[in-house]
Amino acid sequence: LLLLAGAAGPEVKYLRRWARDAGVSLHTVIDAGGGVQLADAPVALTAASLDRFDIVVLDERSWSALGEGQRAALQGAVRRGLGMLLRVNAALGEPERQRLRWLGFAARGGGDSATVRLADASRDVDALRARLGPGTRDAPRRRDEPVPLAPLLTRRTLQIAASDALPLMRDASGASLGVWRAEGRGRVGIWNLTDTYRLVLAGRDDLHAQLWGQALATLARAQAVRPLDIEGERRPGERIALCGVAKDARVVAPDGTSTSLRIDPATAARRCAAFFPRDAGWHRIHSGKQTQLFHVRAPDAAPGLHANAVQQATLRLATQPVAGFDPRQGTQPMRHPGPRWPWWLAWLLASGGLWWLERSRIGRRV
Repeated sequence: LLLLAGAAGPEVKYLRRWARDAGVSLHTVIDAGGGVQLADAPVALTAASLDRFDIVVLDERSWSALGEGQRAALQGAVRRGLGMLLRVNAALGEPERQRLRWLGFAARGGGDSATVRLADASRDVDALRARLGPGTRDAPRRRDEPVPLAPLLTRRTLQIAASDALPLMRDASGASLGVWRAEGRGRVGIWNLTDTYRLVLAGRDDLHAQLWGQALATLARAQAVRPLDIEGERRPGERIALCGVAKDARVVAPDGTSTSLRIDPATAARRCAAFFPRDAGWHRIHSGKQTQLFHVRAPDAAPGLHANAVQQATLRLATQPVAGFDPRQGTQPMRHPGPRWPWWLAWLLASGGLWWLERSRIGRRV
């Protein structure tokens, strides 16, 4: 993610914090004016440098400050698959509207602001509390604490139209809060929300993450990465199988402990490795250039799900057919005992014969 901002503010601050918590690789360039740039090192907007990013987020000030060559390089990168999100935080002049026409959008209005309330689709209070989590050390959340309401946000009254535009997201009333359109192999979106950071300040980190995650997932460069398969119940001390991993794969536990994975050669093309988590919480798999998160439940969490998983595993084990060794699956044949009554009958006959021999007079002198 490449973030270009015309000024430092709370919107940029909390966007950077969300990207860091979400594990998104972020490069930020803030133009403080007078040729001074803050945050990370400046990036030359060339075809080679832009192809290293999946999406570019910039506001109207940084978009207007680009030169013709930089703007042409950015548009060319979008046609090759780069995503672009333009944040409109202020009224647009005629030059900015003309540049939006180059992107395929026609803009009207935008001189005023209006309030908007986001749609909160979740009705399950327990699920919302689980998504919000326990809070931080400085601002902890109690388990029975009421879920705060989403605050009112502000948007520019900018009307954006395009013949092939689609809504980026909608508010509680169904009104569009942004639009996007395809440009070559990439996508370009325009966003008119100005203060999404108020969600974090009001205690609704989940809505802030959902808002930005949905927008960036819609516009970002398409990835042909297949998610890793995780088989087994994810609890401390229980074996799980991580399939599709690379040779240098490793798992990072919540406490930062890194464990290297060893691929079982018997799994062949599936490339599975066994892992025994020691702690509950979010774990991170690093496999080549791919990173994936998975959650391990606490030992006493969701006892009904645990009982159901044990029952299903027992049923699969009991109904597994007898077969020879399969090197592709890495499983040994199960040995089912035969009927027991022939052995009982043989024991009964042998015992009866010995008893008769003991009681008989064969071989004794009269």
